[in-house]
Amino acid sequence: VLAQTDGRAVIAVTNSILFAAGGEKRLRKDLLEAGQIEAVIGLPAGLLPGTAIPISILVLNSKQRQDRVRLVNCDAEKYKVAESRTRFKLACIEDIANLALGRAEGPGVRVLGPDELSDNDLSLLPSRYVMDAAMSRVDRELAKHSTCRPSSWLTSCPAVCSGCVQTAHHRWRALMLTC
Repeated sequence: VLAQTDGRAVIAVTNSILFAAGGEKRLRKDLLEAGQIEAVIGLPAGLLPGTAIPISILVLNSKQRQDRVRLVNCDAEKYKVAESRTRFKLACIEDIANLALGRAEGPGVRVLGPDELSDNDLSLLPSRYVMDAAMSRVDRELAKHSTCRPSSWLTSCPAVCSGCVQTAHHRWRALMLTC
């Protein structure tokens, strides 16, 4: 595709391309090693007719080597307008383009190097690295408390008790537990 363009290609892909193993992972690795991934834009579900599958946009650039990848999470309410109960239209397209091309910054953007991407199994899914507003609030609330992972309940959690487990189950329903 890049050979047929002026060096930049914008490609819509299903999200599985961004995290799946096998051939998809080899493709991500090759593109990262070649420095051709400029940005990945995660879009909301319901944009395509006949399906609610979310898609993403890969911005590839073969003319200028990219040492870092811009991950833009646009799966927020401000980026979609409801056309029906399950169908949406993309909004704020100019804002999305500015975020992806680095002309603007925002809470939905994160720039990562190849090392951090490699540490995360070469996943390019923006929602893995950029939290939406609701998850950011949960993260801020969890940061106020001492936490432990479920796998460490019996070994390192300082207060293994039914109250600890109930609080985590009923209040947070998250992997991190308030102890």
